[in-house]
Amino acid sequence: MKKSILFIALVLVCSLSAKAEEKEVSCGSTVKIIATANPGYHFVQWNDGVTDASRTVTVDEAKSFTATFAHNDVTITVAVKDDKGGSVTINGEEVSSKSVEWNTNVELKAIPQDDCWEFVEWDDHNTANPRTVTATEAKTYTAIFKLKQIKVTATSNNDNWGTVTIAEN
Repeated sequence: MKKSILFIALVLVCSLSAKAEEKEVSCGSTVKIIATANPGYHFVQWNDGVTDASRTVTVDEAKSFTATFAHNDVTITVAVKDDKGGSVTINGEEVSSKSVEWNTNVELKAIPQDDCWEFVEWDDHNTANPRTVTATEAKTYTAIFKLKQIKVTATSNNDNWGTVTIAEN
């Protein structure tokens, strides 16, 4: 008499929901189990520590396997509009992009290049500086700076004796 064994492969998606696939197979047979990550995720390992996403196992008793998946890292990119007026840091580092773990907080800081420039806003109209963003997708943040306008005043000590003018070079 042929013995049947229940084989269960449990697949976890980000530890939030699980979908189990069950199959009854003959004792002593082999089955191939494959963990396939959805877009934005990657396979980490099986519950027994095996890190091959695809594997063949011999079924000689009831077995259960759990695949662990995790989010892929997210790339945060920063830029300065027209490459003028300053620079931007990501978590305190002057880099143009940084790969970070999904769903982590990232600090962006716009730094004027000197006293003549000032930060205006980010390209999404957020004016917080520094600002904290949560990395849930690859995204670019562009800082917008402007040259400060400074008032210059020139006065004559007596308008009857002479006048003054100001002309920008």
